[in-house]
Amino acid sequence: MVKMMSRMSINLDLSNVIIDFKFSKYVEGLNAYTTLRSIYIKDCIITSDGAEAIAEAIKQLSAIERISISRCQMAQEDLKKMTSALKNISTLQVCYIQSMILESDLNPDVSGLCWNQYSRISTLTDTLKMNANLYWLSLDANNLGDFDMQLLGKVLGTNKGLKYLGLSGNSIGSAGARAIAEGLEINKKLEYLCLKNNNFGDAGTVYFAKALGTNDCLRHVRLIANDIGRVGAMALADMLMVNTRLEGLDLGLNRIGCVGAKFLSRSLRHNCQLEDLNLDFNGIRNIGAVSLASSLKVNGTLARLRLFGQNGDGENRIGSVGIRLLQKASTRNGKITVNFRME
Repeated sequence: MVKMMSRMSINLDLSNVIIDFKFSKYVEGLNAYTTLRSIYIKDCIITSDGAEAIAEAIKQLSAIERISISRCQMAQEDLKKMTSALKNISTLQVCYIQSMILESDLNPDVSGLCWNQYSRISTLTDTLKMNANLYWLSLDANNLGDFDMQLLGKVLGTNKGLKYLGLSGNSIGSAGARAIAEGLEINKKLEYLCLKNNNFGDAGTVYFAKALGTNDCLRHVRLIANDIGRVGAMALADMLMVNTRLEGLDLGLNRIGCVGAKFLSRSLRHNCQLEDLNLDFNGIRNIGAVSLASSLKVNGTLARLRLFGQNGDGENRIGSVGIRLLQKASTRNGKITVNFRME
């Protein structure tokens, strides 16, 4: 008599290997006796046959929930083959595709492919259209640019499942920011948006501020290191006057300065939702700190204000007067914690 054994759920983790045609047989063998829940592939070289094998293997997995592919070297067309397979997986919930090293990055003349002429994520946008269970998508550090953001922005307007979207380090300019912002004006599901280390500056920030003025779903937005100055800070301050949902706003490593800090201070007098505001490394001096301290006396919801700085162009050099007033306002408020560095 053959005794039936229950299937064991496992995670597949591959790193620092060459993935070729044998991958599909490997997964087929695992899938015969186990249930694959997650696949992690990092620091690998993926051949064209390997990409096809991964795509075929993914299609056969009936319970896969998480796929992470990072820092892998492969051809751009092969990446499309792999991501195209994702649209048929209704169980997929979390997807990371980060820091991919494509042939078009190493040699822009290969097959005539260039990042600003061809979409890298058109197949992923199809996945977002078809898969309502995918709630976490991270596409950090893939040099996507504005063209792909236009495709993604259109999908964001209709997507009903995604809660987290990571787009850090993707050379997003003002045109790409506008496309994403237009999608956010319609989107009713996304809660976390991470846009660190892009290039959209004040112009792109104005688009995002406009979208956040009407969006009632986003809870946390990270805009670290995006060359945001006083104009962007003013737009965000106007947004905070009307937004009733945003809980966290991360503006570290920008250049809002004292003028931008004043704009934000005025909005903090009226905003009743924001709990966490990060202004690290923004060139804020005593004048800006005094303005922020004045707002903290009346703000009843902010729980954390960050004003860290260190040697460099963006250092927050808050003198003794500003520090004393911030400490006094924090004590009077009774709820907020102010983290800063004395000069």
